[in-house]
Amino acid sequence: MKEKWIRWIVIAIILSGVLLVAYAAYTINVTLLVIGIIFMVVSIILAFFLLTLQLFRRDKQLDLEALKNAGLTIVNCPKCDKNNVLEDQFCIHCGEKLGEQNE
Repeated sequence: MKEKWIRWIVIAIILSGVLLVAYAAYTINVTLLVIGIIFMVVSIILAFFLLTLQLFRRDKQLDLEALKNAGLTIVNCPKCDKNNVLEDQFCIHCGEKLGEQNE
């Protein structure tokens, strides 16, 4: 649900910048043109950052059923107590080494 809000907010900010640039070109106002271009560049950088952050968050979510069906063992991290695949060497959430208690 959060991801949809982020996308719509970013789209609204970018469109606001485009409208500001168009208005500045119509009124031949250099100051508004510069502000509009800066606004668009900052909003595109913000969009890139937020979508990258969303990708990293989504990458840490495990589909437990699919992993169990693939024959992988699901364990909890000894440090943060979140689900991980035992075949991985380190926790995907905190970086703690998995399987230390068996060694």
